[in-house]
Amino acid sequence: SLHDALPIWFYALVTGFSPSVIRAAAMLSLVIAGKFARRNASVYNLLCGSCFLMFIPDPFMIRSTGFVLSFLAVCGIVFYHRMFLPLWQPASRWAFSIWELVSVSLAAQLTTFPLCLFLFHQFPNYFMAGNLLIIPLSTIVMYSGLLILVTDWIPYAATCFGWVTSKGIQLLNFLVEYIGSLPGALTTGINITASETMLIYGLMILFTLWLVRKYFDWLLAVMVTMIIFLSIRLNVEMQAFNQKQLTVYHFRDQTIISIFQGPHAILFYSGDSTIAVRKTDLHRVQCNVDLKSVCRLQNGKFYQFKPSDQLCLIVATDWKTGTRPMMALPSSEKVLLLLSGKCTVKGNEIVQYVRPDYIFFDGSNRTYQVN
Repeated sequence: SLHDALPIWFYALVTGFSPSVIRAAAMLSLVIAGKFARRNASVYNLLCGSCFLMFIPDPFMIRSTGFVLSFLAVCGIVFYHRMFLPLWQPASRWAFSIWELVSVSLAAQLTTFPLCLFLFHQFPNYFMAGNLLIIPLSTIVMYSGLLILVTDWIPYAATCFGWVTSKGIQLLNFLVEYIGSLPGALTTGINITASETMLIYGLMILFTLWLVRKYFDWLLAVMVTMIIFLSIRLNVEMQAFNQKQLTVYHFRDQTIISIFQGPHAILFYSGDSTIAVRKTDLHRVQCNVDLKSVCRLQNGKFYQFKPSDQLCLIVATDWKTGTRPMMALPSSEKVLLLLSGKCTVKGNEIVQYVRPDYIFFDGSNRTYQVN
């Protein structure tokens, strides 16, 4: 009956109505409604119907990363799981259960990895080992957590299930941290554009159609899409190889300067090197550059950089009145002056000693200093 859907929505309530749980609850509710009406519907129609119901109160849910990844994972499990499972038929029941879990993990990972590469710029190399350990354990934690709510009125029962849930969560966290700390656990620094992401999904769909239908036209479409993808990838790599970029960041009273010359980057910082590297990591990944060296900017010093033949950057940290930079100033390039820290230098001294074309102030300067 329709009352069977109440425990599903109760579980969604307990877990906080996350987009993936709402999608699953709505989909199962439609299945129950179909059984009640003695109608059998396609699982793809049920999946799209549940998404439509979710978009009614919140159309912007489609921008939720959790919702999109959940939707893609279910699509992969529904379609590709049926293709992977018949590839091996083990005689043992335990071996079949493990193989079924492996095929589900492969199916879900296949349809989600392009979007994960685009959003997170990394790939978990040990995802299969993690799923084989974490999925059964998380299932035990989920059931034991629900049993706490059901058996709360029974003496010692809730305490027992609470102990199981607590230890299960601790073990779950330990496994996640341990697998993530293993050598080679993550492939980082992956950068693909939105068009490349769409082309990867197009390749998957076309190749799947060729496997199912065995039409040569689908295989020809796969080859054409692959050529387009490689052309875009080559153009992105060529742009990264020829780029020259100068960027000034400011985080928490810390000035960071990055100079991109081709596929390499040099980083200068005034505070914590760990923060400097972490805060600028996404920018380097998006520009397809590797960190070549890291240098610290000392207070009260002057630095001169030439990111190109027509550009010169002078960085002055804590420039005091009456202090003259001891450096050979360029005459043929555009001069950019970056003032950082507690500078007390006067405007006429700046013009007299540096003669900059442009002056920049980072976040460490006070408003009255800038004025």
